[in-house]
Amino acid sequence: MRPFASLIKYFIVGVVILMLSGFSLWYNPKRDRFLIPEKFNGTVYVYFQVSGTPPLKMEDGYRLIVVPDSGIVKTSSDLIPGKLHDEYWLYAGEKRIRMSPYKLGGGVTVEQKNALGQQEIYFKFEVLKEERPHDTLWSILTRW
Repeated sequence: MRPFASLIKYFIVGVVILMLSGFSLWYNPKRDRFLIPEKFNGTVYVYFQVSGTPPLKMEDGYRLIVVPDSGIVKTSSDLIPGKLHDEYWLYAGEKRIRMSPYKLGGGVTVEQKNALGQQEIYFKFEVLKEERPHDTLWSILTRW
């Protein structure tokens, strides 16, 4: 009877580990939803903790960041660090379409002092003019 009880314990521990790992893959906390002009390409800058500017509005649990044609957004809201879920949408008027992840270039968070010696915190990322090449299963398998 002992080996069977031990087997059940290992089975239960295994199921719990699978459930927790599955939950961590499924659960991805929301952070920011970016609305980017449909024809925009270039660098987007979002400056955080800028006094005298409005805080970000909320939409469906995301902070809404509406990017103007200049690509520069300033907000009094704080930067939320960490690995959280962001969404990128293209807009024209009231119409929105989800931006392809292949149009998104690299992004980085910068914390530095500006020319006046004031602390600046901003997040910047690239919106590419055209989609970068897609990795297909065939290209992955045939790349040597």
